[in-house]
Amino acid sequence: MVGRTLLQRRLGCRFGRLLVLSILVILSGAPVAAQGITSVPANFVLDGSVGEWEGVPPGHKTYAGSITGSVDLWTGVTGQGLVIAGRIGIHPWKFELKRESIESGGPLDIRLSVVDPFELPKLEFDEESCRNMADGKADRQSACLQWVKDQLAYRELLQRQFVRFWRVAPDGAEEGYALPAYDRLSEQQRKTLGFPRPAGLPVRLFRTAPDGSPTFELLIPWEMFPPANRLTLDRIKLELGLEPDGGVGDIPSAAFLGRLGGISVTPPISTRITTCSQPLPAFTFYFLSRSREIDTTFRFDDHLSSGEWVWVPFPPPAKDLSPIIRYEKSFTQSLGPGEFLCGPYLSYRRGAISKNFPIWIAAPVSESQPLPVLRLANGLRLIRSGPSSSLWGGPHGSYQTFRTTILSLTPSLQAYQALNLDTTISGPTGYDVEISDDWRTLKEFKQSLEGKWSSETFCLQGHVYRSCAQDPDSQPPKKRVLTQDRN
Repeated sequence: MVGRTLLQRRLGCRFGRLLVLSILVILSGAPVAAQGITSVPANFVLDGSVGEWEGVPPGHKTYAGSITGSVDLWTGVTGQGLVIAGRIGIHPWKFELKRESIESGGPLDIRLSVVDPFELPKLEFDEESCRNMADGKADRQSACLQWVKDQLAYRELLQRQFVRFWRVAPDGAEEGYALPAYDRLSEQQRKTLGFPRPAGLPVRLFRTAPDGSPTFELLIPWEMFPPANRLTLDRIKLELGLEPDGGVGDIPSAAFLGRLGGISVTPPISTRITTCSQPLPAFTFYFLSRSREIDTTFRFDDHLSSGEWVWVPFPPPAKDLSPIIRYEKSFTQSLGPGEFLCGPYLSYRRGAISKNFPIWIAAPVSESQPLPVLRLANGLRLIRSGPSSSLWGGPHGSYQTFRTTILSLTPSLQAYQALNLDTTISGPTGYDVEISDDWRTLKEFKQSLEGKWSSETFCLQGHVYRSCAQDPDSQPPKKRVLTQDRN
C-alpha cells in the first residue's frame, strides 16, 4: 500500500518478532534537519573511526524499553562525495548484512534521492483511446491495450532509477531498489534509455570503539548518485535506518520517493554544465560526475509534445517506448588561456566571467575540428558553423539541407546571430557558399532546375551580415564543395 512506511511494511511481515527490536532512525526529523549537512571536519580521514566528528553536533536518538542506548549520526560533504558517519551505542549491536537470529543487529539502510518531484509525460494512449481508435477491430484494440500495460510497467522501473537504496555492513553491501528494477528492463529498453547500470556501492569502513560501540564511516561518491534536476543541490533527500534481522521484508515501492525527507546542505553541492556554467533547461536531468562538471543532460518527451510533427501509428509498435528520452551533449572549445566557448546554447567564459546567451549553435564535428573562430581588429569575434549539408529521404524522394550560421561576440560580451542560411533543395539542382578570407563577405549560390545560377552576397555591417548584392544571372561558384554539378 502506498501509505505504509518501510517499517510498517516489514512489521506486517514479521510483526511478532520485530515489534520490539525494530529500530528506524530517520534523518529527516527535527534533530538532523536543524543541523543539516555541512563540510566534513577539517581533520577528516575515512577510516571508520568517528573521533574527528566529536565536536560536531550529531543527529541523536535515545531509546528506552527493551532496547536502550543511543545512536549518533553525522553527515558531511567532501570533494569526493557524501560522507555518513555514526556510533551505535546500543548493546549488544552487530552490523551484519544477513542474519537469521533475532539478536540486536543488522545492516544500515541508506535511501538517497536528489531530484525534485516531477511527472513523466502523459501516455499517448489509454484504455478509452485504444477502444475508440480500434474502429471495432479486436486485434487492434488488444495490441493498443497491451502497449499501454507495457508502458506503465516500464515507467515504474524507470522512476526507480531516480533513487538509491543501499544496505551496508562489514560483511557486504547491496543496492536493493534501482538495480533490481534496472535488471528487469529488457535489453532494448536499457539501450533506448541509455542510463548506466546502478551497480556501485558506497565505500564503507567499520570499527569498534573502546567501549564496544560499533562505529562506521561511509562515502557515497558523486558518480554513484541518482539523477538530479537542479544544478545547486541545497537540499537532498536522505533517510538512514538501522534494522535488525537483516532487513527482513520487501523493499519500498516507487511511492516512497515522495516521502524521503529533505535535508539542507551548507554550502550547497554545486554542479555546472561545462566550464562556462551553462543553465540547466526546465524539465532536464543529469547524472553527477566526480568533477561535478556536466556535459550531457536528458529530458523526457512524448511523441506529441516534442516540438516537431510526428506521426504516431496505431496501434503503437510494441518496440516504441513512452516517454521518449532525448539527450543533449554540450561542448567546450578553448579559445586561449582561461578563455572558452561553449554550446550548444552559446556561452563564453574568460577567467571568472561567464556569459550565457539564448542562441543555439551546432557542435564542432570533433575535438580535432573545432568551430572556426575569427577575431577582427576591432575585437569582434565571429564564430562559424558550416557550411554543412545533410541528406535525408522522404516518401517523395531525397532532400538535401544546407546550413551556414555565423554568430558574433562583441568586446562588451554581447552576442548576436549575425547570419543564418538554411536552404533545402531537391532534384538535380545545385547550391554552394563562398566566404572571403576575412569573412566580411559571403556569397550564396543557388541553381534552378533549368541549370541557371543566381547568387546573393551578404556583407558584414557592424555585428551582423546584411544582403548587399544580388545577381539573378550569376556565374557558378568557382569551387564546388557542398554539391556537385548534376547536369
